[in-house]
Amino acid sequence: MCIVLYLGSGMKLPTSQWSDENPRFRVLQLMESEEQVKRHFSKTYVYYLASYKKCGCGFEWDAQQDEKEVEEWSKEWEALPDDAKKEISWSPSDELELYKRKKQNNEDFVNFLKQVLQNTDDLEIYALMDEGNHDKEPTLSMIMTPEEIQARFTLSREEAGERILYKIVREK
Repeated sequence: MCIVLYLGSGMKLPTSQWSDENPRFRVLQLMESEEQVKRHFSKTYVYYLASYKKCGCGFEWDAQQDEKEVEEWSKEWEALPDDAKKEISWSPSDELELYKRKKQNNEDFVNFLKQVLQNTDDLEIYALMDEGNHDKEPTLSMIMTPEEIQARFTLSREEAGERILYKIVREK
């Protein structure tokens, strides 16, 4: 099950196409099957936000937790015997690469939001689990700034039915 993010804006935004050769943050046009998600927004223009994973899962970010996981895995790796290291397909360098990719995705996302917020008062993001639920009403509303997203942005996987409508503002 994936996290899905839709962005609502009062102004038309530039979009791009997905590229498997260059997976990164993208703002995409809605597919026809997603059009009903527009009813959840007070904004005229609605877009699909794709992370480097093509879905919204790559937007989950917790700077402190992600750094801690890289550090812990490096320590665990060093304690493993060499034969165990050969059997494990995920090394600390892989974990560090994932961390860098997630961090870059988060920075691109936040920079985009900051740039758009220079020309509008607020944006809306509808975040939910599983693409098949985009016609359902949000279960929670929250206000966030891009800086808060940069520090921590998660949609709990334990709460699979949770659907959050975020209002993104320059500052609170």
